Amino acid sequence: MNVLIDYGVYVVLAMQFLLAWGAWSMRRAFATKTDHSALALRVGVIEHEMKHMPTKDELHDLQLELSETVGEIKLVRAEYGSLMGLVTRVEAVATRHEQIFVDAARSR
Repeated sequence: MNVLIDYGVYVVLAMQFLLAWGAWSMRRAFATKTDHSALALRVGVIEHEMKHMPTKDELHDLQLELSETVGEIKLVRAEYGSLMGLVTRVEAVATRHEQIFVDAARSR
């Protein structure tokens, strides 16, 4: 019993030191309230920005509209090609008539 009385103080001090060291270690290992508040603010900003992002259905609708637009552009390109052929033929006829008029003017 005397041993306990003599060394009890040292045992209690050692236990208190270990508890203080454990609390200090845990404080460094876990997030503080300011860290938690900063993280909550960042998550709030991200959630706010996510509300403005398009949904999966909106992106799918956009993809379908783009596919339709590409198809329409291909049709316009085909019609443009046939129109350019017609313009080329009209230019050839106009050039031939101009040449006829130039030749007639020279022969006079």
